[in-house]
Amino acid sequence: ASAPVVLQFGDGKPTYGGTPSDHTVVQVCAALRARGLKVMLYPMIFVDTITPEAKPWRGRIIPTSTTDVTNFFTSSTGYNAFINHYANLNVGGVLLKNNIDGFMIGSELVGLTQYMSSAGVFPAVTQLKSLAASVKTAVGSGVKVMYGGDWSEYHSVNGWYNLDPLWSDANIDAVAIDCYV
Repeated sequence: ASAPVVLQFGDGKPTYGGTPSDHTVVQVCAALRARGLKVMLYPMIFVDTITPEAKPWRGRIIPTSTTDVTNFFTSSTGYNAFINHYANLNVGGVLLKNNIDGFMIGSELVGLTQYMSSAGVFPAVTQLKSLAASVKTAVGSGVKVMYGGDWSEYHSVNGWYNLDPLWSDANIDAVAIDCYV
C-alpha cells in the first residue's frame, strides 16, 4: 500500500510491472539454488508508456538510425547498463553469478535486431554480441549466456539471417526462443 505509483491507466488503475530490489533478486536466486534447482536470470524490459498504446511490447522498439540503436544500448541509463548491473550484482558480498546457472541478455527485441543500417549490417546484433561478451566475462564460463528470440526473429530480413552472428558467437551458449504455446 505504501509503494509509489509510477504510472496509471486512464481509469486511475496502476499499470503492471516493476523491478524487485537487488537484495530480493539475489536472495531468491540463492534460495532456489539452495533447494537444488537450476536458476536462470531473465531480466526483461517493459515499455512503461500509456500513450499512444498502453505498455507496448518490447519488440516494437524500432530505431530509425544506427545512432538510435547505439543510444539504446550504450547511454548511461541504456540497455547495457541495465543488463550489466545484474551480471555484476553483488549484495553484501553475495554474488548473483554464484547463484545462477543461466543468464538471458535479452529477448524479443525484434524491432531492434531486424533494423538494417546497410546491406547485411544489423547494428543491434553487433551491440548484443558486445553485451554477450561483457556478460560472459562478468558471470564466468559456468553460467550459460543466451538471447531469447521472438519466433519472427528466426526468419531472415531481406535474405539476411540477422541473428546468426549472435547465436554463433563464442559468448552465447544456447540458441533460445520465447515460445508462448
